[in-house]
Amino acid sequence: MNDADAVRDALEKKLAVFISQVLKLADDVKIDPEKNLIEQIGLDSIEALDALATLHELIGVSIPNQFNLKTLESLRSLASYILTQFGVEAAQRFLSLDLSEMDFSRAEEM
Repeated sequence: MNDADAVRDALEKKLAVFISQVLKLADDVKIDPEKNLIEQIGLDSIEALDALATLHELIGVSIPNQFNLKTLESLRSLASYILTQFGVEAAQRFLSLDLSEMDFSRAEEM
């Protein structure tokens, strides 16, 4: 496994924790990084956009005007989007966050 694969894998794992916390999923729900999030956890478009806005805020970047919702199909596609669109630096910023210290209740109210 090369460095890029290691960062993507770490990013997928962290995104799984992030999505679980934002959507307040049960602790026993495991998200497969390759499977469709709608099919796995019933993610709807409003939840997806709220989570996406929160994610962009956390990594300190704006949602691009040309954003494609297909980016949210899976954790793998979301991790690839972050790395491709914003680079390893943005991924590292997200990976360095302690998500357990964050209150995501605001994301529901958006």
